[in-house]
Amino acid sequence: MFGRGRGRRMGHLKPSRCDGQRSLSSSKSATPGSSNSRRSLGQSFNLDAIRCLGAAIRHPSFLIPHVNAYNVNEICFKTLKKAGIRAVVFDKDNTLTAPYGYEIHPSAKEGLARCLEEFGAENVVLMSNSAGTLDDKNFEEAKHIEMALGVPVLRHREKKPKGFVELMDHFPHKAIVRPESMCIVGDRVLTDVLFGSMYGLLTVHVNEPLGEKKDNQVARFMRTVENRILLPVLRLLGVSPTYHPALTSIDAGDGDSERQARKH
Repeated sequence: MFGRGRGRRMGHLKPSRCDGQRSLSSSKSATPGSSNSRRSLGQSFNLDAIRCLGAAIRHPSFLIPHVNAYNVNEICFKTLKKAGIRAVVFDKDNTLTAPYGYEIHPSAKEGLARCLEEFGAENVVLMSNSAGTLDDKNFEEAKHIEMALGVPVLRHREKKPKGFVELMDHFPHKAIVRPESMCIVGDRVLTDVLFGSMYGLLTVHVNEPLGEKKDNQVARFMRTVENRILLPVLRLLGVSPTYHPALTSIDAGDGDSERQARKH
């Protein structure tokens, strides 16, 4: 399903509210762990997400995705490009791969290929809260994923929903790639969707688990709360996603949006 929420105008949170990013000059500035348990712990305890909860409380619309899809294969990237999107940011675990996996999942393989065809690898980046962070010793996991997926992995100190400055620094042509011309695709509401909404990106939420047995318990629990409690309650209360200009083009051009979104 490729559903769309109708956006309403709302000022985006200023970056200074939940920012303070520092550029990542090299992996030698910290000594991250290399085991799966260390990376699992890093994902479970996301201090950056906790610090940004105030933004979600003040602006609950930040938690409502603009676009919903069951998995990456169901996203029509051609439609997104026609709507003005010029760059795509992917989460990793439960979006492109199984948790802590390196290989592309079948539910994302065709979609990622179409995305790369539409936008080019230079305008696609993977922003993970494990690979490419300081939990990833010498960025070995990031390098392995880049070889396996053919997609660059962002090196960043701060985890989603922070790290906006580091993401923008990845794209050299800022006149072309601006926040409103980017979309983020991910499975987590309190990291991926919140990050995108705070900084003006189009948010695409995917909710098919790609291997929960390998996921850490905290992430699995939080995902369940987000999808089965948080989002339904917010929608029941009438909370709409933040305004994004791409929604106007998608609404006007799709016709039968559910059928059109499935065309590749």
